[in-house]
Amino acid sequence: MKKLIALLLTAIMIVCVAGCGKGNDDGADKRKKATEAPTETPTAEPTAEPTPAPKPVVSVEEGPSFAVGRAVDDIVFYHHEEQIFTTSLDFIYITEDGYDALAAAVKKLGNENYVNVRRAQTAILEWSEETDRQEEQTGITQTVTERRHYNTQIVPFRNDSVVFSFIQKVESVSDGMPQTSRKGYSLKTATGEALTLSEVIKDKEELKKAICEEISTKYAAAAVLVDNWEQVVSEAVDKNTLPFVCSDLGIFYWFEDGQLFRNTSLQHDGTVLIEEHPGAFAEEYAGPYEDGMKKARTDRQDPQEAFTEIYDYLMPRLFNGVGKLDYSECAALLTEKGIEFSGLNEKEAEYYEMQPHIYFYDPMNGDKIELIFWPDNREAASSRQSITMIYVMPAHMDGFVLVDDRYHEMEVMYRVIDRSFKDENGFSGQMAVSFPNWQEALGVMVQSFYLYYPELKAAE
Repeated sequence: MKKLIALLLTAIMIVCVAGCGKGNDDGADKRKKATEAPTETPTAEPTAEPTPAPKPVVSVEEGPSFAVGRAVDDIVFYHHEEQIFTTSLDFIYITEDGYDALAAAVKKLGNENYVNVRRAQTAILEWSEETDRQEEQTGITQTVTERRHYNTQIVPFRNDSVVFSFIQKVESVSDGMPQTSRKGYSLKTATGEALTLSEVIKDKEELKKAICEEISTKYAAAAVLVDNWEQVVSEAVDKNTLPFVCSDLGIFYWFEDGQLFRNTSLQHDGTVLIEEHPGAFAEEYAGPYEDGMKKARTDRQDPQEAFTEIYDYLMPRLFNGVGKLDYSECAALLTEKGIEFSGLNEKEAEYYEMQPHIYFYDPMNGDKIELIFWPDNREAASSRQSITMIYVMPAHMDGFVLVDDRYHEMEVMYRVIDRSFKDENGFSGQMAVSFPNWQEALGVMVQSFYLYYPELKAAE
Protein backbone atom coordinates (compact mmCIF):
# COMPACT_ATOMS: atom_id res chain seq x y z
CA MET A 1 0.00 0.00 0.00
CA LYS A 2 2.82 2.34 0.97
CA LYS A 3 4.58 1.39 -2.26
CA LEU A 4 1.50 2.32 -4.31
CA ILE A 5 1.13 5.67 -2.54
CA ALA A 6 4.81 6.44 -3.28
CA LEU A 7 4.32 5.75 -6.95
CA LEU A 8 1.27 8.03 -7.05
CA LEU A 9 3.15 10.85 -5.37
CA THR A 10 6.02 10.45 -7.81
CA ALA A 11 3.61 10.71 -10.77
CA ILE A 12 1.99 13.81 -9.28
CA MET A 13 5.38 15.48 -8.83
CA ILE A 14 6.37 14.75 -12.42
CA VAL A 15 3.13 16.33 -13.64
CA CYS A 16 3.64 19.39 -11.43
CA VAL A 17 7.24 19.83 -12.58
CA ALA A 18 6.13 19.57 -16.17
CA GLY A 19 3.43 22.18 -15.57
CA CYS A 20 5.88 24.54 -13.88
CA GLY A 21 8.33 24.22 -16.75
CA LYS A 22 5.71 25.19 -19.26
CA GLY A 23 4.71 28.21 -17.22
CA ASN A 24 8.33 29.42 -17.01
CA ASP A 25 8.75 29.12 -20.83
CA ASP A 26 5.60 31.21 -21.48
CA GLY A 27 6.92 33.94 -19.23
CA ALA A 28 10.26 33.93 -20.99
CA ASP A 29 8.51 34.16 -24.38
CA LYS A 30 6.43 37.09 -23.13
CA ARG A 31 9.52 38.90 -21.82
CA LYS A 32 11.35 38.23 -25.07
CA LYS A 33 8.44 39.52 -27.21
CA ALA A 34 8.17 42.62 -25.06
CA THR A 35 11.75 43.62 -25.83
CA GLU A 36 11.66 42.77 -29.59
CA ALA A 37 10.45 45.29 -32.27
CA PRO A 38 7.00 44.37 -33.49
CA THR A 39 6.88 42.65 -36.89
CA GLU A 40 4.89 44.67 -39.47
CA THR A 41 2.11 42.92 -41.26
CA PRO A 42 2.94 42.98 -45.00
CA THR A 43 0.58 45.13 -47.09
CA ALA A 44 -0.18 44.82 -50.82
CA GLU A 45 2.03 47.09 -52.94
CA PRO A 46 0.13 49.40 -55.40
CA THR A 47 0.48 48.37 -59.04
CA ALA A 48 3.14 50.58 -60.61
CA GLU A 49 1.95 52.55 -63.62
CA PRO A 50 4.09 51.82 -66.69
CA THR A 51 6.38 54.69 -67.54
CA PRO A 52 5.09 56.15 -70.81
CA ALA A 53 7.52 56.25 -73.68
CA PRO A 54 8.80 59.77 -74.26
CA LYS A 55 7.19 61.41 -77.25
CA PRO A 56 9.80 61.81 -79.96
CA VAL A 57 10.10 65.26 -81.36
CA VAL A 58 12.20 66.71 -84.12
CA SER A 59 13.63 70.20 -84.25
CA VAL A 60 13.24 71.29 -87.85
CA GLU A 61 12.94 74.38 -89.98
CA GLU A 62 10.54 75.24 -92.77
CA GLY A 63 11.07 73.34 -95.99
CA PRO A 64 11.64 74.66 -99.51
CA SER A 65 9.21 76.69 -101.56
CA PHE A 66 7.45 74.55 -104.17
CA ALA A 67 4.59 74.70 -106.63
CA VAL A 68 2.22 72.02 -107.96
CA GLY A 69 0.80 72.50 -111.43
CA ARG A 70 -1.59 70.52 -113.62
CA ALA A 71 -1.21 69.84 -117.31
CA VAL A 72 -4.30 69.13 -119.38
CA ASP A 73 -2.71 67.68 -122.47
CA ASP A 74 -3.68 69.37 -125.71
CA ILE A 75 -3.10 66.09 -127.55
CA VAL A 76 -6.63 64.68 -127.73
CA PHE A 77 -7.56 61.53 -129.61
CA TYR A 78 -10.78 61.11 -131.58
CA HIS A 79 -12.52 58.18 -133.22
CA HIS A 80 -15.25 59.02 -135.71
CA GLU A 81 -15.16 62.61 -134.41
CA GLU A 82 -15.81 61.45 -130.86
CA GLN A 83 -13.24 62.23 -128.18
CA ILE A 84 -11.92 58.96 -126.86
CA PHE A 85 -8.86 59.78 -124.75
CA THR A 86 -7.88 62.67 -122.46
CA THR A 87 -5.12 63.23 -119.94
CA SER A 88 -4.36 65.48 -117.00
CA LEU A 89 -1.14 65.30 -115.05
CA ASP A 90 0.19 66.97 -111.90
CA PHE A 91 3.80 68.14 -111.76
CA ILE A 92 5.74 69.42 -108.77
CA TYR A 93 8.55 71.97 -108.91
CA ILE A 94 11.02 73.12 -106.24
CA THR A 95 11.18 76.91 -106.56
CA GLU A 96 13.93 77.79 -104.09
CA ASP A 97 17.71 77.71 -104.37
CA GLY A 98 19.79 75.27 -102.33
CA TYR A 99 17.80 72.05 -102.89
CA ASP A 100 19.55 70.57 -105.92
CA ALA A 101 19.22 66.91 -104.94
CA LEU A 102 15.57 67.18 -103.92
CA ALA A 103 14.74 69.14 -107.08
CA ALA A 104 16.42 66.43 -109.16
CA ALA A 105 14.31 63.74 -107.47
CA VAL A 106 10.97 65.46 -108.09
CA LYS A 107 12.08 66.39 -111.59
CA LYS A 108 12.78 62.70 -112.32
CA LEU A 109 9.30 61.81 -111.06
CA GLY A 110 7.80 64.45 -113.36
CA ASN A 111 9.52 62.97 -116.37
CA GLU A 112 8.36 59.46 -115.42
CA ASN A 113 4.85 60.88 -115.34
CA TYR A 114 5.35 62.27 -118.83
CA VAL A 115 6.70 58.95 -120.16
CA ASN A 116 3.72 57.04 -118.73
CA VAL A 117 1.17 59.30 -120.38
CA ARG A 118 2.94 59.10 -123.72
CA ARG A 119 2.85 55.31 -123.47
CA ALA A 120 -0.89 55.45 -122.79
CA GLN A 121 -1.35 57.73 -125.78
CA THR A 122 0.66 55.39 -128.00
CA ALA A 123 -1.53 52.48 -126.89
CA ILE A 124 -4.76 54.34 -127.67
CA LEU A 125 -3.40 55.44 -131.04
CA GLU A 126 -2.53 51.83 -131.93
CA TRP A 127 -6.01 50.74 -130.79
CA SER A 128 -7.62 53.39 -132.99
CA GLU A 129 -5.55 52.40 -136.04
CA GLU A 130 -6.36 48.71 -135.52
CA THR A 131 -10.07 49.55 -135.15
CA ASP A 132 -9.96 51.47 -138.42
CA ARG A 133 -8.42 48.46 -140.19
CA GLN A 134 -11.08 46.12 -138.83
CA GLU A 135 -13.84 48.46 -139.94
CA GLU A 136 -12.40 48.59 -143.44
CA GLN A 137 -12.24 44.81 -143.62
CA THR A 138 -15.67 44.11 -142.14
CA GLY A 139 -17.56 47.22 -143.13
CA ILE A 140 -18.93 47.41 -139.59
CA THR A 141 -18.48 50.68 -137.71
CA GLN A 142 -17.41 50.26 -134.10
CA THR A 143 -18.85 52.86 -131.77
CA VAL A 144 -16.94 53.94 -128.70
CA THR A 145 -19.06 53.73 -125.60
CA GLU A 146 -16.52 54.74 -122.98
CA ARG A 147 -14.07 57.60 -122.91
CA ARG A 148 -10.61 56.65 -121.75
CA HIS A 149 -8.29 58.77 -119.69
CA TYR A 150 -5.02 58.89 -117.80
CA ASN A 151 -4.93 61.27 -114.83
CA THR A 152 -2.44 61.87 -112.05
CA GLN A 153 -2.85 63.99 -108.93
CA ILE A 154 -0.23 65.08 -106.39
CA VAL A 155 -1.22 65.64 -102.76
CA PRO A 156 1.51 67.27 -100.59
CA PHE A 157 1.84 65.99 -97.00
CA ARG A 158 4.97 67.18 -95.21
CA ASN A 159 7.54 69.85 -96.02
CA ASP A 160 10.35 70.71 -93.62
CA SER A 161 14.14 70.57 -93.44
CA VAL A 162 14.04 66.82 -92.71
CA VAL A 163 11.24 65.32 -94.85
CA PHE A 164 9.51 66.33 -98.08
CA SER A 165 6.56 64.03 -98.75
CA PHE A 166 3.59 63.70 -101.08
CA ILE A 167 1.28 61.14 -102.66
CA GLN A 168 0.82 60.65 -106.38
CA LYS A 169 -2.55 59.17 -107.32
CA VAL A 170 -3.02 57.64 -110.77
CA GLU A 171 -6.44 57.05 -112.33
CA SER A 172 -6.85 55.47 -115.73
CA VAL A 173 -9.42 53.78 -117.91
CA SER A 174 -8.13 51.44 -120.61
CA ASP A 175 -9.98 48.66 -122.41
CA GLY A 176 -13.00 49.43 -120.24
CA MET A 177 -11.12 48.71 -117.02
CA PRO A 178 -10.83 51.59 -114.51
CA GLN A 179 -7.70 51.45 -112.39
CA THR A 180 -6.62 53.55 -109.42
CA SER A 181 -3.29 53.39 -107.65
CA ARG A 182 -1.30 55.54 -105.25
CA LYS A 183 2.37 55.86 -104.49
CA GLY A 184 3.82 57.63 -101.50
CA TYR A 185 7.04 59.62 -101.72
CA SER A 186 8.84 60.49 -98.48
CA LEU A 187 12.15 62.08 -99.45
CA LYS A 188 15.01 63.33 -97.33
CA THR A 189 14.94 67.06 -97.90
CA ALA A 190 18.72 67.41 -97.85
CA THR A 191 19.56 64.56 -100.24
CA GLY A 192 16.39 63.67 -102.15
CA GLU A 193 16.79 60.01 -101.08
CA ALA A 194 13.66 57.98 -100.49
CA LEU A 195 12.91 57.07 -96.88
CA THR A 196 12.02 53.45 -96.14
CA LEU A 197 9.51 52.32 -93.54
CA SER A 198 12.38 50.80 -91.51
CA GLU A 199 14.06 54.19 -91.23
CA VAL A 200 10.92 55.97 -90.05
CA ILE A 201 9.70 53.19 -87.72
CA LYS A 202 11.98 51.79 -85.00
CA ASP A 203 9.43 49.38 -83.47
CA LYS A 204 7.59 47.48 -86.17
CA GLU A 205 5.67 45.34 -83.68
CA GLU A 206 4.19 48.48 -82.18
CA LEU A 207 3.27 49.69 -85.67
CA LYS A 208 1.57 46.39 -86.51
CA LYS A 209 -0.39 46.56 -83.26
CA ALA A 210 -1.52 50.12 -83.99
CA ILE A 211 -2.62 49.26 -87.54
CA CYS A 212 -4.44 46.09 -86.52
CA GLU A 213 -6.29 47.90 -83.74
CA GLU A 214 -7.44 50.59 -86.16
CA ILE A 215 -8.58 48.09 -88.79
CA SER A 216 -10.30 45.83 -86.28
CA THR A 217 -12.15 48.74 -84.68
CA LYS A 218 -13.29 50.03 -88.04
CA TYR A 219 -14.28 46.85 -89.89
CA ALA A 220 -14.53 43.79 -87.63
CA ALA A 221 -18.22 44.25 -86.90
CA ALA A 222 -19.00 44.43 -90.60
CA ALA A 223 -17.36 41.04 -91.26
CA VAL A 224 -15.77 42.23 -94.51
CA LEU A 225 -12.13 41.40 -93.73
CA VAL A 226 -10.39 38.40 -95.24
CA ASP A 227 -9.47 35.66 -92.76
CA ASN A 228 -5.71 36.31 -92.89
CA TRP A 229 -5.87 40.10 -92.82
CA GLU A 230 -3.57 40.37 -89.79
CA GLN A 231 -0.95 38.34 -91.63
CA VAL A 232 -1.31 40.69 -94.62
CA VAL A 233 -0.60 43.64 -92.32
CA SER A 234 2.35 41.90 -90.68
CA GLU A 235 3.99 40.97 -93.98
CA ALA A 236 3.52 44.47 -95.42
CA VAL A 237 5.29 45.98 -92.42
CA ASP A 238 8.06 43.34 -92.22
CA LYS A 239 8.83 43.49 -95.93
CA ASN A 240 8.69 47.30 -96.15
CA THR A 241 5.91 47.10 -98.76
CA LEU A 242 3.34 49.06 -96.77
CA PRO A 243 2.47 52.17 -98.80
CA PHE A 244 2.92 55.25 -96.60
CA VAL A 245 3.99 58.86 -96.39
CA CYS A 246 5.36 60.84 -93.47
CA SER A 247 3.01 63.50 -92.19
CA ASP A 248 3.44 66.29 -89.67
CA LEU A 249 1.86 64.08 -86.98
CA GLY A 250 3.03 60.57 -87.84
CA ILE A 251 2.42 58.47 -90.94
CA PHE A 252 -0.47 58.05 -93.34
CA TYR A 253 -0.73 54.53 -94.80
CA TRP A 254 -3.12 52.59 -97.00
CA PHE A 255 -4.01 49.18 -98.43
CA GLU A 256 -5.16 49.03 -102.03
CA ASP A 257 -8.12 47.18 -103.56
CA GLY A 258 -8.67 43.62 -102.40
CA GLN A 259 -5.74 43.30 -99.99
CA LEU A 260 -7.75 43.22 -96.78
CA PHE A 261 -11.35 42.81 -97.87
CA ARG A 262 -13.53 40.15 -99.40
CA ASN A 263 -14.97 42.86 -101.62
CA THR A 264 -12.05 43.59 -103.94
CA SER A 265 -13.16 47.16 -104.60
CA LEU A 266 -12.64 48.25 -100.98
CA GLN A 267 -9.56 50.15 -99.82
CA HIS A 268 -8.36 51.17 -96.39
CA ASP A 269 -6.69 54.46 -95.47
CA GLY A 270 -5.29 54.91 -91.99
CA THR A 271 -3.06 56.99 -89.75
CA VAL A 272 -0.66 56.15 -86.98
CA LEU A 273 -0.04 59.18 -84.78
CA ILE A 274 3.11 59.77 -82.77
CA GLU A 275 0.92 61.25 -80.05
CA GLU A 276 -0.70 57.83 -79.57
CA HIS A 277 2.24 55.53 -80.41
CA PRO A 278 5.43 57.42 -79.52
CA GLY A 279 7.55 54.29 -79.08
CA ALA A 280 7.10 53.23 -82.70
CA PHE A 281 8.82 56.18 -84.35
CA ALA A 282 12.47 57.01 -84.95
CA GLU A 283 13.21 60.39 -83.41
CA GLU A 284 15.12 61.83 -86.35
CA TYR A 285 12.13 61.52 -88.70
CA ALA A 286 9.36 62.03 -86.19
CA GLY A 287 6.89 64.74 -85.44
CA PRO A 288 5.18 66.49 -83.78
CA TYR A 289 7.66 69.25 -84.05
CA GLU A 290 9.54 70.71 -81.14
CA ASP A 291 7.28 73.25 -79.42
CA GLY A 292 4.54 72.16 -81.83
CA MET A 293 5.78 73.95 -84.92
CA LYS A 294 8.44 74.23 -87.57
CA LYS A 295 11.01 76.90 -86.95
CA ALA A 296 10.82 79.89 -89.27
CA ARG A 297 13.85 80.32 -91.50
CA THR A 298 15.58 83.64 -91.62
CA ASP A 299 17.28 82.66 -94.87
CA ARG A 300 14.07 81.62 -96.64
CA GLN A 301 14.10 82.71 -100.28
CA ASP A 302 10.70 83.64 -101.62
CA PRO A 303 10.62 82.94 -105.38
CA GLN A 304 9.20 86.41 -105.91
CA GLU A 305 12.47 87.89 -104.64
CA ALA A 306 13.97 86.78 -107.94
CA PHE A 307 11.42 88.78 -109.91
CA THR A 308 12.74 91.88 -111.64
CA GLU A 309 11.24 95.29 -111.00
CA ILE A 310 8.88 95.04 -113.96
CA TYR A 311 7.22 91.96 -112.45
CA ASP A 312 6.71 93.81 -109.19
CA TYR A 313 5.06 97.01 -110.37
CA LEU A 314 3.77 96.41 -113.92
CA MET A 315 2.95 92.79 -114.67
CA PRO A 316 0.43 92.35 -111.81
CA ARG A 317 -1.68 95.12 -113.38
CA LEU A 318 -1.51 93.42 -116.77
CA PHE A 319 -2.14 89.89 -115.48
CA ASN A 320 -5.17 91.09 -113.57
CA GLY A 321 -6.28 92.96 -116.68
CA VAL A 322 -6.93 89.85 -118.81
CA GLY A 323 -10.49 90.21 -120.11
CA LYS A 324 -10.61 93.78 -118.79
CA LEU A 325 -7.93 96.16 -120.17
CA ASP A 326 -8.08 97.26 -123.81
CA TYR A 327 -5.27 98.45 -126.06
CA SER A 328 -5.48 102.12 -125.09
CA GLU A 329 -5.51 101.34 -121.37
CA CYS A 330 -2.46 99.10 -121.67
CA ALA A 331 -0.64 101.67 -123.82
CA ALA A 332 -1.34 104.36 -121.23
CA LEU A 333 -0.06 102.12 -118.43
CA LEU A 334 3.19 101.36 -120.27
CA THR A 335 3.72 105.03 -121.10
CA GLU A 336 3.14 105.95 -117.45
CA LYS A 337 5.85 103.49 -116.40
CA GLY A 338 8.26 104.70 -119.05
CA ILE A 339 8.28 101.39 -120.97
CA GLU A 340 8.82 101.56 -124.73
CA PHE A 341 6.52 99.27 -126.71
CA SER A 342 5.52 98.32 -130.24
CA GLY A 343 2.54 96.65 -131.88
CA LEU A 344 -0.74 97.40 -133.63
CA ASN A 345 -3.76 99.21 -132.26
CA GLU A 346 -7.33 98.31 -133.29
CA LYS A 347 -7.35 100.29 -136.53
CA GLU A 348 -3.86 99.21 -137.60
CA ALA A 349 -4.63 95.58 -136.81
CA GLU A 350 -7.83 95.72 -138.84
CA TYR A 351 -5.90 97.08 -141.79
CA TYR A 352 -3.35 94.24 -141.62
CA GLU A 353 -6.08 91.67 -140.84
CA MET A 354 -4.46 90.82 -137.53
CA GLN A 355 -5.40 91.05 -133.88
CA PRO A 356 -4.37 94.13 -131.92
CA HIS A 357 -1.22 93.43 -129.93
CA ILE A 358 1.54 95.06 -127.91
CA TYR A 359 5.02 93.80 -127.17
CA PHE A 360 7.83 95.17 -125.06
CA TYR A 361 10.99 94.01 -123.27
CA ASP A 362 12.00 93.85 -119.65
CA PRO A 363 14.82 96.40 -119.39
CA MET A 364 16.50 94.36 -116.65
CA ASN A 365 16.90 90.98 -118.37
CA GLY A 366 15.54 91.25 -121.91
CA ASP A 367 12.46 89.06 -121.39
CA LYS A 368 9.86 89.68 -124.08
CA ILE A 369 6.24 90.29 -123.03
CA GLU A 370 3.45 90.26 -125.62
CA LEU A 371 -0.23 91.15 -125.17
CA ILE A 372 -2.91 89.87 -127.56
CA PHE A 373 -6.40 91.45 -127.65
CA TRP A 374 -9.76 89.90 -128.61
CA PRO A 375 -13.31 91.24 -129.05
CA ASP A 376 -15.32 91.22 -125.84
CA ASN A 377 -18.34 90.26 -127.93
CA ARG A 378 -17.52 87.45 -130.36
CA GLU A 379 -20.68 88.19 -132.35
CA ALA A 380 -19.54 91.76 -133.02
CA ALA A 381 -16.00 91.96 -134.32
CA SER A 382 -16.05 95.73 -134.00
CA SER A 383 -16.80 95.61 -130.26
CA ARG A 384 -14.31 96.66 -127.61
CA GLN A 385 -11.27 94.37 -127.45
CA SER A 386 -9.51 93.44 -124.22
CA ILE A 387 -6.47 91.31 -123.36
CA THR A 388 -6.98 87.62 -123.98
CA MET A 389 -3.36 86.40 -123.90
CA ILE A 390 -0.11 87.49 -122.27
CA TYR A 391 3.12 85.74 -123.26
CA VAL A 392 6.18 86.09 -121.03
CA MET A 393 9.15 84.76 -122.99
CA PRO A 394 12.42 84.68 -121.02
CA ALA A 395 15.45 85.87 -122.94
CA HIS A 396 17.71 83.02 -121.88
CA MET A 397 15.35 80.04 -121.43
CA ASP A 398 13.47 77.78 -123.82
CA GLY A 399 9.89 77.94 -122.57
CA PHE A 400 7.46 80.65 -121.57
CA VAL A 401 4.55 81.66 -119.34
CA LEU A 402 1.10 82.05 -120.89
CA VAL A 403 -1.71 83.85 -119.08
CA ASP A 404 -5.00 83.71 -121.01
CA ASP A 405 -8.76 83.22 -120.90
CA ARG A 406 -9.10 81.29 -124.18
CA TYR A 407 -10.62 84.19 -126.13
CA HIS A 408 -12.80 85.23 -123.19
CA GLU A 409 -14.49 81.83 -123.00
CA MET A 410 -12.86 80.49 -119.82
CA GLU A 411 -11.56 81.59 -116.46
CA VAL A 412 -8.06 83.05 -116.61
CA MET A 413 -5.37 80.35 -116.69
CA TYR A 414 -1.74 80.70 -115.65
CA ARG A 415 0.39 78.21 -117.58
CA VAL A 416 4.05 77.41 -117.96
CA ILE A 417 5.15 75.78 -121.22
CA ASP A 418 7.65 73.23 -119.92
CA ARG A 419 9.93 71.87 -122.64
CA SER A 420 12.18 69.84 -120.37
CA PHE A 421 10.54 66.44 -120.92
CA LYS A 422 12.02 63.44 -122.72
CA ASP A 423 10.10 60.37 -123.84
CA GLU A 424 11.46 56.86 -123.36
CA ASN A 425 13.30 57.13 -126.69
CA GLY A 426 14.96 60.38 -125.64
CA PHE A 427 12.90 62.66 -127.88
CA SER A 428 12.03 66.07 -126.46
CA GLY A 429 8.47 67.01 -125.57
CA GLN A 430 6.51 69.67 -123.76
CA MET A 431 3.51 70.15 -121.51
CA ALA A 432 1.45 73.25 -120.70
CA VAL A 433 1.35 73.18 -116.89
CA SER A 434 -1.31 75.32 -115.17
CA PHE A 435 -0.93 76.96 -111.75
CA PRO A 436 -3.46 78.60 -109.43
CA ASN A 437 -1.98 82.08 -109.87
CA TRP A 438 0.58 84.03 -111.86
CA GLN A 439 2.98 84.23 -108.90
CA GLU A 440 3.51 80.46 -108.86
CA ALA A 441 3.76 80.28 -112.65
CA LEU A 442 6.43 82.98 -112.74
CA GLY A 443 8.18 81.38 -109.77
CA VAL A 444 8.60 78.16 -111.77
CA MET A 445 9.94 80.06 -114.76
CA VAL A 446 12.35 82.43 -113.02
CA GLN A 447 13.44 80.03 -110.27
CA SER A 448 12.91 76.34 -111.09
CA PHE A 449 13.96 76.60 -114.71
CA TYR A 450 17.03 78.73 -114.07
CA LEU A 451 18.13 76.72 -111.02
CA TYR A 452 17.35 73.11 -111.90
CA TYR A 453 16.70 72.80 -115.66
CA PRO A 454 19.97 73.61 -117.41
CA GLU A 455 18.76 71.80 -120.54
CA LEU A 456 16.27 74.64 -121.05
CA LYS A 457 18.96 77.28 -121.32
CA ALA A 458 18.62 78.97 -124.68
CA ALA A 459 21.60 79.34 -126.96
CA GLU A 460 23.30 82.68 -126.44
